[in-house]
Amino acid sequence: MIEDPMAKRSIRIDIAGRTYPLNVEAAQADRIETAAEEISKRMEDLKGRYAVRDKHDLLAMTLLEWATEEKASAPVSEPSTDDVLQEILQSMDALEIR
Repeated sequence: MIEDPMAKRSIRIDIAGRTYPLNVEAAQADRIETAAEEISKRMEDLKGRYAVRDKHDLLAMTLLEWATEEKASAPVSEPSTDDVLQEILQSMDALEIR
């Protein structure tokens, strides 16, 4: 039987020593569980590199590090000046302004 990806699924994830019950779309469950595991691994790595022991400090440092990496690797999706100009010209043509 194929699971409906839009169906809700109950999962439990552990982050920083706390368990969070979540109801998520089935299609997202694996991705969320993988992300929680990655957060835990990164926290352990930071704990080994720094003298920080507070779990919430480690969590904040981990998420800041991860977000910075994601931001740096994310493609820029802003339209170019040429794209904007082309769109304006097309709109002007459609309205017969030029």
